[in-house]
Amino acid sequence: MELYLEEMCLNRDLNFCLEVWGEEYNQWQKELREMRISKEINFVNLPSVKKYNTEVKKWWENNKEKFSFYVNLGIGGSALGGKALVRTFVGKKQWESFSPGERGFFFPDNVDPEEFEEIISNLPLEGTLFHVISKSGTTVETISQLMICL
Repeated sequence: MELYLEEMCLNRDLNFCLEVWGEEYNQWQKELREMRISKEINFVNLPSVKKYNTEVKKWWENNKEKFSFYVNLGIGGSALGGKALVRTFVGKKQWESFSPGERGFFFPDNVDPEEFEEIISNLPLEGTLFHVISKSGTTVETISQLMICL
């Protein structure tokens, strides 16, 4: 029965799914709220912690002239947000129209050694900001990228 309902949800709109799974959905939402309030999953609250926002902005204001390049070390969801922002506000892909001397954003969202080596060997490391993102802190691909950079 459950599989049948899941298949029906795939072919229907969200309102139907909420009708079918409404009680479970409400329970999941309640548990998530409780976890957030208890700080069991505290990362959800980070955007509203003014202390961190202030510290990051201050650091950036004091250091932004040092960097011409940004390399996001992270896989999957740890890269997608930044990629979307750069694509939206900068308007080009990481290697599209890239030429030395201009600012660039790079998201080596995989462990392809050729692509990663191409990025690392073509950037002045002293003018590059490496941003390491791993939600778990144990992502092997991200740790591998970091170790190569170090």
